[in-house]
Amino acid sequence: MHIRDAVAASKYAEIVDIVRDKLKLSKVVFFYMFGQTLQRTVDHVKFLFRETTIREVDIILMVGGFSESQLLQQALKEAFPNKEIVVPFNPSSCVLRGALMYGHTPLTINGRILKYTYGVESCIDFKEGHHPDKKKINTDAGFCCEDKFSIFVAKDTVVKSNDTYIKKRFTTLYKYQKAMTVSCFLSEKKNPNYVDEDGCLEIAQIEIYLDNPDERLDRTVSVSMAFGDTEITVDAEDERTGNKARAVIDFLG
Repeated sequence: MHIRDAVAASKYAEIVDIVRDKLKLSKVVFFYMFGQTLQRTVDHVKFLFRETTIREVDIILMVGGFSESQLLQQALKEAFPNKEIVVPFNPSSCVLRGALMYGHTPLTINGRILKYTYGVESCIDFKEGHHPDKKKINTDAGFCCEDKFSIFVAKDTVVKSNDTYIKKRFTTLYKYQKAMTVSCFLSEKKNPNYVDEDGCLEIAQIEIYLDNPDERLDRTVSVSMAFGDTEITVDAEDERTGNKARAVIDFLG
């Protein structure tokens, strides 16, 4: 059967037609195909504007291939009549051009808003009635609460390029401890309590070895995170010996 006859015999005969060598679709078909996608896009943008960090933004800049869709442009204009909708020339290449500009002149972007909360797994003194019993562990330093999320930078924080550097210090829990593992996590929550909560994800792990361990429990390891670049750099340093270990998180894997 010829494709023209197949279309004419189908339930789409009134909304789909063959014109010379092209398939002609009515607006109804396009709305049916993209209606759900358009609505989800609009709903997501509405959700973003409920965040306090961008609530006062007046301009929506549309980039990427889908931004060329007149249906999407119209949907955003109708959903945000008080916002200015800007569609640059050839929006499908804007992301690429922006990446090239940033690669050559990184300081063109002087800051970014973090999508997640970042921190490390830690242990703190256990408090009866405050911490869950299942988190209670016995160490040479006493009873501790494990799996605590030690926050370095919270979600929605604005970090500046080449400027955001956070440092915390952690001590050993056992006598003659030979190493310390620094497990790095992100969370979708702004103030997570524990690293095994929903929305938490381990993103890196650093093992730093402690030379000449002894029975003292004040062996300190400093952990720092640098957020201002396109990568997150995590450094751990044994303050007694100066031994260091590093992890670089690029989220490209």
